Amino acid sequence: MKKLKKAKEDRADKLNAFEALTKLAEGRELTDEETNQLSALNDEIEVLDKEIKKLEGIEATNKRIVAERVAVGAVQDGASENKELARFSYRKAVKDISRNNYKGSVEGFEKEIGEEAIKEAREAGAPVPEGQLLIPSRLIQYGKEARLLDVATEGADVVRTEYRPMIPSLRIEPVVDRLGITKYTGLTGNVKIPRSTNEAAFVWETENSSADEFTLTFDAIDLSPKRLAGYTDISGQMLVVERNHRSVHTLKNSVWSRCGN
Repeated sequence: MKKLKKAKEDRADKLNAFEALTKLAEGRELTDEETNQLSALNDEIEVLDKEIKKLEGIEATNKRIVAERVAVGAVQDGASENKELARFSYRKAVKDISRNNYKGSVEGFEKEIGEEAIKEAREAGAPVPEGQLLIPSRLIQYGKEARLLDVATEGADVVRTEYRPMIPSLRIEPVVDRLGITKYTGLTGNVKIPRSTNEAAFVWETENSSADEFTLTFDAIDLSPKRLAGYTDISGQMLVVERNHRSVHTLKNSVWSRCGN
């Protein structure tokens, strides 16, 4: 509020004048004229204090009303917002910008929407180009499900396709590491691991019967160096065009998961 700002500036001037006058009279008694001047300044400061308090109260009430309206709007079902956004005209916005060799600015409701888009861009750290039509996210989202997806067969080709974050494939998580297996690390050449292929065999016999012979058998597991190989094609155009490189991240995660297992 300009009036509140002016009152605070006047009060600061009065305080400075009051302080200067008291310093001037340090070490001596005030004259009648100085006393009258200080009294007048004090009265004026008290009047300004009351006015500032009143204006600050008005401003606080106004801010509270605005905050309550925003809070109420946040819990609405979107019907009021959609009705408001329906007023936006792309034709009018482009026409406004195209004036004066595309150096014009949008006006009216379209200007409000443009300012909202500029605020979003700055909050996201994106550059704000001049002479271009900026659209906020809520206008893009506006009515998309209700208006574009409820179409007949003839309008299927104009339905917007929206891509959500990619769903990764379900990967098997090995549990053998938790079962007490033996790991061999740092291997550089062929390895042979002897292995027993059967167990000692015992049977119940009568007291004087002969025991049956059993024979332990063995074989070996031969390990030789191998490489884990595979490839996939990724086009340079995909790397340039794709936003946030989601497919590349998915591919990396898939490779790391398979190599780790």
